[in-house]
Amino acid sequence: MATARRCRRIALGVAYAAGAVVLAFTALALLVGCSHHQAGPLAAITPGPPVPARPGAHVWVVGLPDVVVGSADGGATWKLAHRGELTNDYEAALWGVAFGDVADGWAIERSFGSRPEEILATADGGATWSWQHTGLPGTLLAIAATDARHAWAVGYRAHSALVLATTDGGTTWRRQTIPGHVQIYDVAFGDSRHGWALGGNPDRTGGIVFSTADGGAHWRLSYSTKTARLSRLASSGPRRCWVVGSKQKMGFIDSPGFVVSTRDGSTHWQTEQSVSLQPLDDVAFPDPRHGWAVGVNGTIIATSDGGATWVAQHTDQREPLVGVAFSDASHGWILLGHRALLATINGGATWTVVKPTQTEYYLAAVTCLGPGKGK
Repeated sequence: MATARRCRRIALGVAYAAGAVVLAFTALALLVGCSHHQAGPLAAITPGPPVPARPGAHVWVVGLPDVVVGSADGGATWKLAHRGELTNDYEAALWGVAFGDVADGWAIERSFGSRPEEILATADGGATWSWQHTGLPGTLLAIAATDARHAWAVGYRAHSALVLATTDGGTTWRRQTIPGHVQIYDVAFGDSRHGWALGGNPDRTGGIVFSTADGGAHWRLSYSTKTARLSRLASSGPRRCWVVGSKQKMGFIDSPGFVVSTRDGSTHWQTEQSVSLQPLDDVAFPDPRHGWAVGVNGTIIATSDGGATWVAQHTDQREPLVGVAFSDASHGWILLGHRALLATINGGATWTVVKPTQTEYYLAAVTCLGPGKGK
């Protein structure tokens, strides 16, 4: 079966080949039908009540075609901060976004060719964006940042891991070395020295987690499994990391959600069994105790004890939930089927649908920061 990431690539090609300015329903259906997410007709998404304004609370969403949409008041109002030119090249898709503080952020453009990677950057809170040149070809899939100077972008080049790091705000990007022939799908850092990278085979069976304690100068194998499909990871501080996925993948059948975590900087890993009846696709921890994981069929689970126990949270949405970000224990955002957002201001007790733009762009990633975070 084609992987979700490969299906997304095909779907983006369908959208661009058709010359669509917005994400075509054909492409959306292909994205849903060929991954492990449920197939079927797409339901209309109706926005809920407006989100209360929180001046200084920043939310950023990126997607296709090279689109960045941001809010500086907690999602009450939104601004289209950047939009790429529509071409027949469906590589113009921003696939990940990270901010080191409210001023300094980066977004990665997913490339499928041999041209050098470029990273979109801002130093003024998203008011203006410009391209930073890495000089290295490859495919980038995720990005993390800890402050205005330190960021890491990860993916793959041919059959090898690709990890690019900057210590000067993106003026220069240097390649770091991860052992083995793997692709890297996600990255998270608890501070500028301690981080984790999630990798594996191209078919996404099994998974490997690498860790570093020196900003990526040296990476080592930290955790591996052959019985679970690992999707994404999150960190909160230099010693804590959580990884989510599904226990196994056979044909079109996925088993229950899977969470593995470390609380001692990767010396030991602990597996939580059967935390969800559905596969999990993303995870966020704004602090060491409070976390959320999301997945197929509108699945949301939450913990308030660092992952020792998880409880289900409910919405009336059944589309795949494909990304999650929280700025604190109360305020969070979830990508709803790449078409809209779910927002909460009470830790997930209630959720409301938010459409950051009237145009149905393909939304690929979300991140957020609370008031007073950085510059």
